[in-house]
Amino acid sequence: MSDVERVAGGKTFFWRGEYGWDLNSRETLDTQLGVFDGFQPKLSDASRASEVLFLATSSPTCSARCARSCPPRSSSRSTR
Repeated sequence: MSDVERVAGGKTFFWRGEYGWDLNSRETLDTQLGVFDGFQPKLSDASRASEVLFLATSSPTCSARCARSCPPRSSSRSTR
C-alpha cells in the first residue's frame, strides 16, 4: 500500500452502463477515466521485487508499462 499515490482533487474512474437480462450483454453509457487518464506508474524497488503484480482497472498501455518495470518471473514460480 505504500506505493498508492493520491492525486489531490483527482477524480476516480467512473463507468455507467446498462446490462442485458442475462448480464452477458451490456451497453456503456458513460466512461470517465479520472486519474487513470495519463497515469504513469511509479513502483518502489520493494514492489518491483514483489511476487505479486496487480493490474487494476487501467488501460492496457498502463498495465504493460507497469509489468515492464518489474523483473522477469523465474519459470520455477507458480502463477495463479
